[in-house]
Amino acid sequence: MRRIDAGFTLMEILLVITIIGILAAIVMTGLSAARSKARDAVRLTDLQTIASALEFYYSDAGHYPVALGEVTECGHTGNWIPDGTNYNWSNKYIVTLPRDPAENCGGSNPQTYEYQSSGNTYQLTTTLENPLPPSTSNQTFVYNGSSFQPVQADTNPIGVSLNSSASNPTNQSPIPIVVTFSRAVVDFSQASLSLVHGMMSGFSEVFASVYNIFVTPTDNNTVVVSINGGAVHDQNGVGNAAAQFTITYDSLLPHAALSPDPLPPTVSGPFSVSVNFTVAVVDFSASSVSIANGNVTSFTKHDGSDYTFTVTPTTHGTVSVSIPGGIAHSAAGNGNVASNAISTTY
Repeated sequence: MRRIDAGFTLMEILLVITIIGILAAIVMTGLSAARSKARDAVRLTDLQTIASALEFYYSDAGHYPVALGEVTECGHTGNWIPDGTNYNWSNKYIVTLPRDPAENCGGSNPQTYEYQSSGNTYQLTTTLENPLPPSTSNQTFVYNGSSFQPVQADTNPIGVSLNSSASNPTNQSPIPIVVTFSRAVVDFSQASLSLVHGMMSGFSEVFASVYNIFVTPTDNNTVVVSINGGAVHDQNGVGNAAAQFTITYDSLLPHAALSPDPLPPTVSGPFSVSVNFTVAVVDFSASSVSIANGNVTSFTKHDGSDYTFTVTPTTHGTVSVSIPGGIAHSAAGNGNVASNAISTTY
């Protein structure tokens, strides 16, 4: 074969380049593995450091920081484990609680530390990038205060809860709803839900187990949000249990009507007035009535829509009665439309 400038042949040069590439790949693979093992070592040390702070706190407070639901470092900056709502409990024992060296709060496989406690016992969890010796297929480990144990895959159906900050009934639109799964899921989407008397107007992931949705009611009716069993799955392919959420949407304004209308032209003493609301109200009282030259007595609620009371004139002259707008509200919070005004002469 012809040599280049009496040096190496082209084939020799290509062979050397190939060998260098293979060696580089081997080195990079080994370096990557070493880095992941180093991160795993940090994780195990971090959990022991956190555990020490927890034990010091238990010694002082008589309980571990209480977090009935699973919390992660993604839920709060700085010291991420709360005792109820107190995130500053750890300041006395550790400057800042460790966080996962490869922290990843998004996607279906977040990389974070997790904590859960009733106050009497606690659970600290981490996911390793390499199996913990002795060799095992489990990569998620829980620290129980003295040792690390592999976490077995949960084969129980995934629990689902749907809750809203809106009152029931509500006049809020769109209606905010939080969908919470008992563990992370990988395939939850808008299509996983079915709606009656509403349409989806917002969908966002907070964590792999918590989602915010917004539902815009299509009419004044009961909005139903459902998720069928097996609609979503965790990373092991286990499906969810079925769940349903209902809330009544009501945007109707109560209209108030006073009777008799008209009143007699003149009266010589107290007289009765009736009030009817087109929609039942929950906070109508004697003080809600506006009266000129008179007082309300014998106020009686017959039901949420019908009321009667007696008007006692104060002095000779015109007595007028009315109900201002927005003074009484339906269960959904809708304020009333102002009533007709009635008057007579005492």
